[in-house]
Amino acid sequence: MNIAKNFGLKHINKRSSDTVLRGNPKTREEMWHQHFINESNSYDQSKSLIQLLYNVTVTYLNDCTPVILYDDQINSTEGYLFQNLMKNFPVDFVHGVIDDKKRLIEPNILRPKDECLHYILFINDVKSSASVLGKQSNNKIVVITKSSQWAVQEFLSSSMSRIFADLLVIDQSFKEDDDSLEAPYILYTHQLYSDGLGTSKPFILTSWKKGKFSRNVNLFPRKISEGYAGHRFLIAAANQPPFVFKKHVADADGGNPRIVWDGIEIRILKVLSELNNFTIEIVEPRDLHLGPSDAVANEIALERSDIGVAGLYLTTEIIRDMEYSFAHSQDCAAFVTLASTALPRYRAILGPFHWHVWVALTFTYLIAIFPLAFSDKHTLSHLINNTGEVENMFWYVFGTFTNCFTFVGKNSWSKTDKITTRLLIDRGGWERWFLNSSDQNTNKLMKKLEFVRDIETGIRNVTKAFFWPYAFLGSKSELESKRAVLHVSNECFVPFGVTLAFPKKSIFAAKFNNDIRQMYQSGIIHKIVDEMRWEMQRSSKGNLLSVVSTSLRTTTVEEKGLTLEDTQGMFLLLGAGFLIAAVALTSEVMGGFTKRCRNLKRRLSSSDSLDDMIQPQSTPDEIFVSDSVSHVNSKSTSFESNVTLNGQIIHVSKEDIAVHENYDFYEDDFRSSNSVDTDNDMNMFTAEILWRNDDYVKKRTRASTASKGMFGEVVL
Repeated sequence: MNIAKNFGLKHINKRSSDTVLRGNPKTREEMWHQHFINESNSYDQSKSLIQLLYNVTVTYLNDCTPVILYDDQINSTEGYLFQNLMKNFPVDFVHGVIDDKKRLIEPNILRPKDECLHYILFINDVKSSASVLGKQSNNKIVVITKSSQWAVQEFLSSSMSRIFADLLVIDQSFKEDDDSLEAPYILYTHQLYSDGLGTSKPFILTSWKKGKFSRNVNLFPRKISEGYAGHRFLIAAANQPPFVFKKHVADADGGNPRIVWDGIEIRILKVLSELNNFTIEIVEPRDLHLGPSDAVANEIALERSDIGVAGLYLTTEIIRDMEYSFAHSQDCAAFVTLASTALPRYRAILGPFHWHVWVALTFTYLIAIFPLAFSDKHTLSHLINNTGEVENMFWYVFGTFTNCFTFVGKNSWSKTDKITTRLLIDRGGWERWFLNSSDQNTNKLMKKLEFVRDIETGIRNVTKAFFWPYAFLGSKSELESKRAVLHVSNECFVPFGVTLAFPKKSIFAAKFNNDIRQMYQSGIIHKIVDEMRWEMQRSSKGNLLSVVSTSLRTTTVEEKGLTLEDTQGMFLLLGAGFLIAAVALTSEVMGGFTKRCRNLKRRLSSSDSLDDMIQPQSTPDEIFVSDSVSHVNSKSTSFESNVTLNGQIIHVSKEDIAVHENYDFYEDDFRSSNSVDTDNDMNMFTAEILWRNDDYVKKRTRASTASKGMFGEVVL
């Protein structure tokens, strides 16, 4: 005690023990619960956020599959939030995790095959959303972040937010008062192309508190509704009539040379620029050696330009590699050949062949006579000595060549599969569009192809080909703009839609697409096409359709259809053939009749001469009539015998004897000494004369002879 006093220590009295419990102290279990569970008295904001996300999903995201993405940091601190969110999510969904490098652990989630996706992204730093998702032009993006309001507005003003067309940022509002009260969620979005530089502008849509919005607005409003605020778009264009024309013009004095672009697609862009307040700058692609279409498509795929125009066909390559607009025009692959136009009357007679074909055909028919005749006789003397053989050989040659075209055997010319040589451009996609076709007719049609460098070469081959017929396969619209005396097929071989191209996932492609669709439905595009046809297309004489000396009128460039007047030449040729045939028939008839009359006249004169030879003025010494049949039939072979030639004695002088018209009595001396041979020759000569005049002898009346008809028929 003394020690305590010495050190100045105060006397401490111990509390007396009180067995009565006073106040409301916590139990030991409650104290454990308070310290280990770490419960707070602040308001639970997760319930309000989950209710907000359910509302947004049901209202705006139910047309596609939502994809919920969250990073590791939020997943570790807000584990109960995701458990409660996914437990009663109103639609089917897919979820994934973002690693520390701001990349998806399963990147295939962003590459769907057959369905559209919307994204709900939980991330600490709102600026990291651009690197996680990349360009998203058609998908709706909902970003829930813990960034400050200043960071959110900075992100929405930067270029990183312009890769999202439909963007909604949800951020919790900070408060300094009691944490036990509910804090509202602020919903942000951005306005694209707020100025000529293409910047974006953030603005607040609404807020969410106590299970409702502060004002009912569309959380995904239509973007770029006010136009592009004078923004300049870079246009990649290549010459592809009639969609794009590249013209070199200069002043009247030849100075100030420049390039002027025109065409259907250029005028469509000019109309859209006035409607949506933007300007265009046209540049040529760098790789023109690929062809107009491929060169422009390459520029767009590499994002060197904003819009591509070159009459691009809507193919699988365009759909895969870039965005595309509504098909403003319909084109097709068509064949072009020489047109069938009306010919002068003197030339129409030569149809259906050219004059050189007729010359070659006639030359063949005439010249082929001689080798064929020589191959048979090994001499040409029978053609030279007899002109009738020339005619016979001509018809033989004509029948031989005609048979080659009319014979229907297995290996005949009419059964061949020869087709006209087709031409295709070796660039711009034409060389590969038809390679993998499963259509048999297409494969047969494309069996024989030749590639040309450009369309001018193809048209030149069609119009200038001499030995082989050509047909060119190309764009029908381009061929229509270049044709003069060409026939472009009416039926489309392959239909194509002509479209404008944009970079992949371009945010302004949807706006252009809707505007072009409205222009097409209102007829503005049809008006532009008619104007281009009037101003740019050439007539059959090579002049512009709008350049006429008289009042304005539409000049058609369609090939002239054949009428009855155009076929007069063929009918004249047919009539000439009938006339020549009639003249030949008349000549044959008259020649035969004249020959028959000449033969009859010769026969009558021969009969008169025979009568004179058979019945000369008879004398008793010259005529001896046998009184018996045996005397008549008995013949003597002696030279002195008077009983010859059936009992008649014929006196013939040497001048009257003609054997085959060239017999000379003094030619062979040995015959004059042989009586038997002489009698035989005389018998043969007389028998020939009697055979030729058999009818005449039968019709003769009985001659006044010594027998006076007592012995029957007259004995000759």
